[in-house]
Amino acid sequence: MWFFSYLATIQHAEVPIMPLTKPGLVFIVLILLFSVVISYFVFSNVVFRSIDLPVRLLALNGFFFLSVASVMSAFVKEVWRNIGRPYLQVHHFFAAIGIALSLHPLTYAAQTLNPNVFLPRFDSLISFFTWGGIIALILVYTSLFAALLMKRIQKYFRIIHPIVIIALFFAVVHANLLGLDFANSNSIRIVYDLLFVSTLGAFILKHNNRYKVELKS
Repeated sequence: MWFFSYLATIQHAEVPIMPLTKPGLVFIVLILLFSVVISYFVFSNVVFRSIDLPVRLLALNGFFFLSVASVMSAFVKEVWRNIGRPYLQVHHFFAAIGIALSLHPLTYAAQTLNPNVFLPRFDSLISFFTWGGIIALILVYTSLFAALLMKRIQKYFRIIHPIVIIALFFAVVHANLLGLDFANSNSIRIVYDLLFVSTLGAFILKHNNRYKVELKS
C-alpha cells in the first residue's frame, strides 16, 4: 500500500476534510455500478467466455477508471466539495486502480506465451494502431512516473502528465480495432468511445478555465 500512501503525501498544501455529500455518494455508487455492469456483461457473454476473460475484464475496467481519473481533473473543486477528500488523493486513487487494471497485456502474454505483445508494431499503420495497446501502456506509465516525481519536475509536469490522454486515445483505437467486446457490441463501443470523448472534453475544459484565470491575473 506504499503507493497510495506516497500519492497522499504529494499534496501542495493541507486541505481540510469535508463530509461526503449526496452527489458525491451518487457519483461513487455510479462508478461502482458501471464497473459491475461491465464486468457482468463480460462474464455473461457466453459466446466469448474463454481464457481471454481476465484480459477483457482488466482492459474494460482499466480504461474506465483511468478515464474517470482524467475527467475529474476538470472538476477539482467539485471533487473536494462532494467527495470530501483532497482532489489529488481522489484523482490518484482512481488512476492507481486504472493503472493496476490496465496490466491486461501481462495476462494476454501469459496465456499466449507471446512476448511480442510488448513490442510496438511498425509493419503498417493499421498494425501500429491495432496493437497500439502497448504504446498506451508505455504512455500511462510515463504519466505515472511524472506524478511520482511531481515535486522534482514541476517545470515539466504539466507537459508530461497529460500524455495520459494520448494513451487513452491509443487504447480506445486499439480496442475498436481488436477488442472482442467492441466488435460484438455496439453499445460497448459507443460507451467507451464516448468515455474517451469525455476525457478529451475535460482536458479542453480544464485548460480553458486555466487560461481564463491566467488572463484575469
